[in-house]
Amino acid sequence: MPTRSAQNEKLFGRTTLEIADKVSAPIMVMRPQRVSTYRETELSQRCQHLFDYILVPYDGSGSAKKLVGEIKAQIQSNPEGALQTCLLCWVVDDGGRIASNNPTEAAQAQLDKVKADLEGFGTEIKTEVRVGNPLEELMKSGEIHDISAIAVCSGKSKGILKLTVPSFTNAIMRASWHPIIHFPREN
Repeated sequence: MPTRSAQNEKLFGRTTLEIADKVSAPIMVMRPQRVSTYRETELSQRCQHLFDYILVPYDGSGSAKKLVGEIKAQIQSNPEGALQTCLLCWVVDDGGRIASNNPTEAAQAQLDKVKADLEGFGTEIKTEVRVGNPLEELMKSGEIHDISAIAVCSGKSKGILKLTVPSFTNAIMRASWHPIIHFPREN
């Protein structure tokens, strides 16, 4: 996926994001600038460790729940598989209205429930609650925890709404230098 601004994508197209919205299977998105710098042995080793440590943005939304369901199905279908660690990261947006008195505690309580649902299949499940700009904090979390990829799933935006409402998934795909595992949009 080449680097483009959101405005550039709207004017000139966004092939990767359009394909991701149309396929029914998860796809891996990697920046060609990054892949092209690897030597053959480095790329081979990188591919062997792509599923070691996955960062999953979670906010309690329908698309986040679908994403966790997909990851749970993958873990259950291959308990001895490559996914060693899964980090569930909830970023409490400090720029918006806060619905509860302690949003970080409420977020952690929900993450604890999701963690309990995912545990017991051989994958280490970690949780983290951060406060700040969601995109910036998610990228920082990826760097701090030395993740191997970020899993995402788009929401339901369609038609004119898709052009006017910013997509967090698309923002992650534009900003991240980590590989992205994009699960199909929820129906």
